[in-house]
Amino acid sequence: VITFVCGIIIPGIKRADKWIWDITNGGDITSISENLYSTQGVSELTRIEMEVDVCSVDITSAEGEGLISVDYSGNENLCPEVSYDNGTLKVSQRDMTSIRLGGSFNNPKLKIVVGKDTKIDRIEMNIDAGDIDMNDVNVVNYTGDFDAGNIEISGCTFDKLELEADAGNISMDNSSAENINIKSDAGNVEIKSTDFTDFEADVDFGNVEIEDVKDLDSYDIDCEVEAGLVQVGDHSKGTKYNSDGNGDGYIRIN
Repeated sequence: VITFVCGIIIPGIKRADKWIWDITNGGDITSISENLYSTQGVSELTRIEMEVDVCSVDITSAEGEGLISVDYSGNENLCPEVSYDNGTLKVSQRDMTSIRLGGSFNNPKLKIVVGKDTKIDRIEMNIDAGDIDMNDVNVVNYTGDFDAGNIEISGCTFDKLELEADAGNISMDNSSAENINIKSDAGNVEIKSTDFTDFEADVDFGNVEIEDVKDLDSYDIDCEVEAGLVQVGDHSKGTKYNSDGNGDGYIRIN
């Protein structure tokens, strides 16, 4: 097992909608830029497990195979613990009860780089506050539970994608997935130039736009929302849209 810890992690953190925090011990906020993992040879990557309170996450690809690097920038006290063992990357933050609202903590960010030829079996994320940016990543199953933050996915491939977000916009473009399932309490959902078989979204408050879908006539479409608008293909925006398709796929939005 390889484990990396940087900074002093203070127990517990309060949730908030804004990137404004303060250390209660009265010390100055120290920003760092730290490499938490760099591969030596090929580090096989089959799984990513992430449980953090406050941190934005970038996952991208580069030439190579497996896990290439993990880097962190931001408040030293929020630096997560990273461990790698037998193909599994784990990222966590300890509870931070000694942090309260009041000063900037410089938007902590974790960047994970994987090889372009790598297909990750599973990614699981549970993040209270932070933006997610995924580019050119190949994943079998990706599940994410987010309290506050925007999610942007571009050029990625999934078998199954499941996202649950309390507050934040979700966008996906130039990607593909067999099954997409999204649950959003508040935020817009935008899907562009993405191939999928089945799409299902449960949105309490926000707009849903699906554009540039191949063979849209082949989908059974059943969309009806109460607080927001739906646009599928060239169909004009509205609160309801239904269409019988001639294929096996479906689009369901409610």
